[in-house]
Amino acid sequence: ILLVLFLISIPLSRTEDIYSFALVAQVALYGFAAAGYLRQESNILPRIFSVPYYFCLVNYASARGIIEAFCGKTYTTWNTPRTK
Repeated sequence: ILLVLFLISIPLSRTEDIYSFALVAQVALYGFAAAGYLRQESNILPRIFSVPYYFCLVNYASARGIIEAFCGKTYTTWNTPRTK
């Protein structure tokens, strides 16, 4: 959904100022997320990079899971035996 919103924001940004602001905010969010991705190996990741990175990573994982579910891919999980 984020990709669709970004693509829709591009032509809409030419019509109203609010859409231009939304496009700039999206570009900033993805820019900070990319910086967070590039700096993820460092021990200290500033919150300004870690929050957008985490937000985008969670959305990517959700989209990938939905696509894999639609394609029929299943995962098996391991359960520990319970003692009585």
